[in-house]
Amino acid sequence: MDVQAGIRALLVEEYEKVRLRNPNFSFRAFARHLNVSPATLTQFLKGNRPASQKFIKSVISRYPNHALAEKLLTSPNNGGTGSLQELELEPLDLEQLRVMADWYYFAVESLSHTEGFKSELEWIAKRLGISRRQAEEAGNRLVTFGLLKKTPKEQLKPTGKNMMTTDQVVNMAVRLSHHQGLDLAKNSLDVDSIERRDFSGMTMTFDPSQMEEAKRMIKKFRRRFMGKMESHSKKEVYRLCIQFIPLTKEV
Repeated sequence: MDVQAGIRALLVEEYEKVRLRNPNFSFRAFARHLNVSPATLTQFLKGNRPASQKFIKSVISRYPNHALAEKLLTSPNNGGTGSLQELELEPLDLEQLRVMADWYYFAVESLSHTEGFKSELEWIAKRLGISRRQAEEAGNRLVTFGLLKKTPKEQLKPTGKNMMTTDQVVNMAVRLSHHQGLDLAKNSLDVDSIERRDFSGMTMTFDPSQMEEAKRMIKKFRRRFMGKMESHSKKEVYRLCIQFIPLTKEV
C-alpha cells in the first residue's frame, strides 16, 4: 500500500473525528483547514487524483502524533524503513464511511423492521433521539446503498440487504463506530433504568496467542444471540457491544 492510501485514510479519520464533536463542521471547512479546494480534496479522497508531495508533507506536519503519520514517516516510499503494507488499508468511500461510522444509520435501518414503524422523519428522529436532519440524511443514504427502499408513496421500507466489513482490515469507519458505541453505552448507564439495560464484566488471565479463537467465539455468540433475539417481536432497537481488552501493558 502506498503513501497516497495512508494519507487518504488519515484525512478521512480526522474529518470524521471533528464531525463527531461538531456535526455542523462542513467538508468545505475541512478543506479550508488543509489549504486545499473542496473539489481537489474530494477527488483525492475518492482516489481519482494523487496528492502532491507538498500536500503530503503538509498533512503529516499537521498530524505528527497520528499513528498513520508515524507509519508514513518511516515508510520506504517516504525515505524510511517501515512498510505501509502492514496497515492493510482499503480504499475508502466517504459515503460508505458515513453510513458505517455514525451509529444512527444502522439504527434507522433496524427501526424500519420494528412493529408500528412510521416513515416520518419527525417520528424517526424522536424515537432515536436524533435531529430531523440526521434522520433525513440517514434515510437518503440508506436508500442509496440499498439498505432501505422508497415506495411510490415515499415510504421507507427495509430491503434485507446487509453491509459488512472485512475482518482484520484497518477501517477508520469501524474505529469511529466503536468510539460512538462506547459513548452510547456510557449514556445508557446514566439514563436507562436497570430493567432496560444490562452491564456486566469480569477480569481474567489470558494467553494472547488464543486471541483468534477468542474472536471466533465472540463472533459466534453475537450471531446466535441476534438470531435468537430477533426471532421474537420487534418492538425496540438495541445495540450489543462486547469489549475484550487487555489491562496489562507489554514491558
